[in-house]
Amino acid sequence: FRGTQATSAQNWEIDSDIAMLPVELGAPGPHKTASSVANVHEGFFLELQRVLPHVRKWVEGYIEGTQGLFGIPSYWKLVFTGHSLGASLAILAATLAEAEGWSRTPDA
Repeated sequence: FRGTQATSAQNWEIDSDIAMLPVELGAPGPHKTASSVANVHEGFFLELQRVLPHVRKWVEGYIEGTQGLFGIPSYWKLVFTGHSLGASLAILAATLAEAEGWSRTPDA
């Protein structure tokens, strides 16, 4: 994920939306009795919600018209990374991929 572009008003708006948003990170299961909720930077979370469905389709092998034939090869390591704004999105993306139970989760 790329970092904040200094000339992008939209990027600065995302960065400055510092309200905290409670996000559920998983339901109770065999090893925990309550769901996990984290307070997340609202601007980062809302921006990630815009792009994450596209990332998930690519990660899980869905490219329109291919019926899932061209996903990430299983021998590739899946790592989300970024700088500045992108680092925030990468950390949230990796966390949500795990919490949402994607068929392929980050290796690091």
